[in-house]
Amino acid sequence: MSKKRKVLLGVATAFSCVVIFWLSLVPDKEYQVKMGEDVTVKDAKAVPGYSENILNVERDGTYKVVFDGLNDSMPGFLAGVSIVDANGKQVYASAGGNDFEESEEIELKKGKYLCRVDYLCSREQYVAYASEKNIGFAINKEEDCYRDGTWAMHLTIRLEEDYWFRGIVLAVCLGAMLVMWWRSSASLSEAEKLIVGKYDERQIAAQGTAYKYGYITVTLLGIISIVFYKTWSEHIEITALIWADILIGIAVTISILIWKDAYFRMKENRNTYFISMGLLLSMNAATGVSKVMDGTIATKGIVTLQGSHHIMASVLFAYAMLLLLAKVIKERKEARDEESEDESSQSTM
Repeated sequence: MSKKRKVLLGVATAFSCVVIFWLSLVPDKEYQVKMGEDVTVKDAKAVPGYSENILNVERDGTYKVVFDGLNDSMPGFLAGVSIVDANGKQVYASAGGNDFEESEEIELKKGKYLCRVDYLCSREQYVAYASEKNIGFAINKEEDCYRDGTWAMHLTIRLEEDYWFRGIVLAVCLGAMLVMWWRSSASLSEAEKLIVGKYDERQIAAQGTAYKYGYITVTLLGIISIVFYKTWSEHIEITALIWADILIGIAVTISILIWKDAYFRMKENRNTYFISMGLLLSMNAATGVSKVMDGTIATKGIVTLQGSHHIMASVLFAYAMLLLLAKVIKERKEARDEESEDESSQSTM
């Protein structure tokens, strides 16, 4: 591939990644309310019977309602979610879920809305609520869904503004990147194509070493995380901690593979790697940053897997790209030094 084509490919890829990163942050308007409390159920009665809060929508638009009911364990009741405007008109209602659900698009006007979550502790309460809110009975909830006990509920209701053009622009960017990827691969000579796809014996040996140390790293970190979990249990969930351990193990493997020239096949085009990693980094970083900004990375001060896995993955992708960039710079410097030595030896002769 010519130097000019490489520059154009790099600029186009960088531009596409920036566009995708920006679009991934859309909706740029998101409203949310949080409600957290202990709910006790006894004899089909919840105390408190419901939670509610006010949500202020700053502009007219099309929104999706996202209900996130994070809790310590699966509660012995169902959640009925409703939103009404300042005039008491119902704009949204659902029943049956107590974990996570996302609505169809709804039209909302600027103003204040009352968000309420009712705790439904019996089949009769569920049927009555669904009838009152005119929801229908799409979910058949059996009696084993309802039981006595106390559960710590961490409720979040979000309104995410919908942008119809986002999917179109994303599709165009992805299509352009695929075309560039194909063109870069097509630029290989026939001789290069015969070599691409093979690892030599040295690379295969290095891969074995990389996988071994990656596995050892994950195993040791996993054991440490489980044995000493009480030390940091007030700051991070065990699932999020294990996910971090796995990513660190992957980082160790990638480090050895890249530094030992065993990551890429012989003569393989590295531009495709930068394109795919740039795309994954952009999307994960956008989602992760948005969760950090809106506070959903943690619940009651405890970092959760659901809130943190995107930002952790983006750190891994960024590390891999920076490591590869450092390797490329090192190789080019070594090549220049060799050329200088050759020129010096020729001039001496």
